Amino acid sequence: MAVNLNSCQSPPPVTCTSQCCPKGPTSSTLGGHTSSGGAGGGSGPKPGHGPGGPRPLPRGMGTAMANSVMLATGEFIFSLDLLSAPAVGGVSGSWQFSLQYLSNNGINDLVGLYWNHSQNYQLVQLPNSDLVLLTPDNLQETFIYNGNGQWLSGYNSTQATLVEINAGTANDTFILTSNAGTVTEFFGFYSSITTPGRMKSTTDRYGNSQTLTWTSVGGVEQLSSITDAYGRTTNYSYYG
Repeated sequence: MAVNLNSCQSPPPVTCTSQCCPKGPTSSTLGGHTSSGGAGGGSGPKPGHGPGGPRPLPRGMGTAMANSVMLATGEFIFSLDLLSAPAVGGVSGSWQFSLQYLSNNGINDLVGLYWNHSQNYQLVQLPNSDLVLLTPDNLQETFIYNGNGQWLSGYNSTQATLVEINAGTANDTFILTSNAGTVTEFFGFYSSITTPGRMKSTTDRYGNSQTLTWTSVGGVEQLSSITDAYGRTTNYSYYG
């Protein structure tokens, strides 16, 4: 399935100049870790990856990284930044669409088998009520339920916390607060929610925000749009 992006503030997706794809690292901070240059904390073992747990995926610096192999496992890795729309406030207020590939990562989502994309943050609920945060960089962070309506980071020192509001209703929402003050909301797992665990919005401590809308088409969860604090909206359409 291919993705067609249309932003009211950025050039058409078929054209990518130095203005729309500036070189340099980008990052987004959720559970206390940063998606540029690795993670700020580890986690438990990732399904299919053995007891070594998740590994950081190197990010491209405005260019593609090709023919990269993780020597410890033989897994192929690849990263490509496609489009971005800078904003006042720097990285936290900017929009970016990038792709990350890690062979055998268990992902078969919107952009293909083993491919991840920069907006693909998701909560997964485990049978024991613990939660796992999956990130675009093929990392994961486990949050352990403490029995008092709060989930605490289980395997690292990020000090991020999760709480649930409106449980048992169609407005069921999880709120993740990082140690840097970034607040991220995720759809809950109430039965009527069609995109459970998907990211709803993220706001840093300076008020830079992004709001995401999702839709479910034939059981496939698709990102529809992202709107930032300045009212700029990037729309996503799909074909193929």
